[in-house]
Amino acid sequence: MLESNGFFHIIRHTLRNEGVKGFYRGLKASMLGAIPYEGFKFGFFAFFKPYRPAAIENNTVWNMVCGALAGALGSTIMYPNDTIRRILQVQGSVAEKGYLSASNKPKQPYSGMVQCYRDTYQRFGLKRFYRGLGVNLIRIIPNTSIQFAIYEYGKSIVSSTNEAMN
Repeated sequence: MLESNGFFHIIRHTLRNEGVKGFYRGLKASMLGAIPYEGFKFGFFAFFKPYRPAAIENNTVWNMVCGALAGALGSTIMYPNDTIRRILQVQGSVAEKGYLSASNKPKQPYSGMVQCYRDTYQRFGLKRFYRGLGVNLIRIIPNTSIQFAIYEYGKSIVSSTNEAMN
């Protein structure tokens, strides 16, 4: 079991035991999840924005509502990929420390995303891909709500500056 003596100790340990490749475990899954997530998020925001109810007069409030919906939907769609990313990132360190019971341990470390998806589904079913989604939404909804309100506010500033210059 690895006892941590600080940041640089962990870096040396990872480099010695896994090489440079150890620092990039789960990167492919991260990239394959982040890009579509951002696409879904902005796509859903653009979809909801024109449907502002008359009861909501303030654009900022509506942008926050649309941002919250966009973040929640995008995150829910991409959450299985996030689950696989986390499994791939921690598989070595978690197994070494004995945090997994015998029934949860894979027979061998996963060689990639497809193997991890397949094994996770076969062993735990579809429900496993969404474990933790509720907590994630508690984090995502306010985040994307504020993000899109600021994004739209910034767009309006740039737009008004451009109009003033012309």
